[in-house]
Parts: sequence; C-alpha cells; structure tokens
Amino acid sequence: MPRAFIIAGPNGAGKSTLAARFVPREVPFLNADEIARQISVPGQSADIAAGRLLLERLGEMEQSRASFALETSLANRTLAARIPRWREAGYEVLLLFVWIPSADLAVQRVASRVRSGGHGIPEATIRRRYETGLRLFFDVYQPLVDVWRLYDNSGPQGAVLVAQSRIRQRETWEHILAEVRHEQ
Repeated sequence: MPRAFIIAGPNGAGKSTLAARFVPREVPFLNADEIARQISVPGQSADIAAGRLLLERLGEMEQSRASFALETSLANRTLAARIPRWREAGYEVLLLFVWIPSADLAVQRVASRVRSGGHGIPEATIRRRYETGLRLFFDVYQPLVDVWRLYDNSGPQGAVLVAQSRIRQRETWEHILAEVRHEQ
C-alpha cells in the first residue's frame, strides 16, 4: 500500500527535521523550499515556480501510485481535495503536524534560519500561516486522513508526540485546543 506523508506546521516549526526523523529514506520528499533553492529565478517568482513544480512532481507520484512525503504549512485547502482521491487510490494518508506555541516563536525561528543562511519569509505571511494552518489542521485536515499525529517542537528536546488516536500530553493538548477556539 502506498503511503502519503504530509508534514505540516507553521514556518520555523521544524518540519524538515521531523520529516528526516519519521519519513523512510526511500520515500521521495517534496519540499517547495528545496525546489525554490534549485531554481535560478529570483524572489517570489522562484516560490511560484517551485509550487508549480511541486504539484507537477506530486501528480507524477499520484499517477505511479508511489509513496511520497510533502511539506506544507497547511495554511490553505489545496490538499483537501486531493486527500480523498489518494485514499480512494489506495494510499494510506498520514498527517504529522508540528506545533509550536506562538507565531512569535515562528518569526524568531525563521529570523534565526535567515541569519544562518536559510530562506526568509515575510513576517505577516508567517503569522497568517501560523493561525490558518493550525485551524485547518483541526477543522479540515484531521478528519480526512487515515492517521494523524501532533508534535510539540517548542523545547530543546525536539519533537514530542502530544496526540494521535489518543492524547498523550493532556495539558499541552488542552492549551492547543484553547488557542484554536480563541482564534475562531
């Protein structure tokens, strides 16, 4: 059975690090940020081109019924139409959401990444994606997938599993739910 791994969370949450830890090495990893780095088009044009290339590669994976992993902020409903098709085609769809406790922390982590030579993202975009991605994880995506897991990646110990089929860290889980309810 092919598997579709969706590694989701806000910018700066540590999605790529989590993917390296949980996605099998033989599974192709589709990452728009990595694609954008390989394109010799400046600025936002590279981001747009990378998004198109990612969707093209995703289409190839779907057609060949190959397992794949992709990284997303989950800040839009783009994948919501695809997930039911993947499941109908026999994919097991796994959603791993990497949570951090605030948009401020996301902004700080992206700024740190930029200082280390990584790619930047406008602060307003980071904040919008933080709020929207978390809300859509609960309201749209969680019910669509076969397996979901939420990890807290706010501390120095790395990503800690908070919830999946059952909640493992009740206090953190309640904090996250309160945050989502407050935003609505």
